[in-house]
Amino acid sequence: MKPIIGAWHRINKEVEEHERKKKLFLEFVDRLDASEDLKTKVIHSFTKEFSHLGSNTSRRDMKLYEIAPSGSLGNFLSFDKKSMLKRLESGFTETIQMLSNRELIDDAEKTKLLSYAKGFL
Repeated sequence: MKPIIGAWHRINKEVEEHERKKKLFLEFVDRLDASEDLKTKVIHSFTKEFSHLGSNTSRRDMKLYEIAPSGSLGNFLSFDKKSMLKRLESGFTETIQMLSNRELIDDAEKTKLLSYAKGFL
């Protein structure tokens, strides 16, 4: 999982750098000794072509929370129901605990989610 998280951070840095360069270019255009009409056309074209890094998918500034298992998950090649449910429950409860610790959910939500997990698992 670490390579995926590393890629997430790398991509976010690339997006930040892209935004920094866009800002510098727009400031440069604003300082040009050119008509306002020409500046507007340049800015419009630039924004249209370079508003999305890498694709037409818009980017969101989202916080990434890393959750690592607190103990061994055992053999991932073991497909017996008991082992799989244990791993699923562990991941779910550790996620709920992280959300609670960061005050992203309140005690009532935590209790509700944990009781849901007990009924589901």
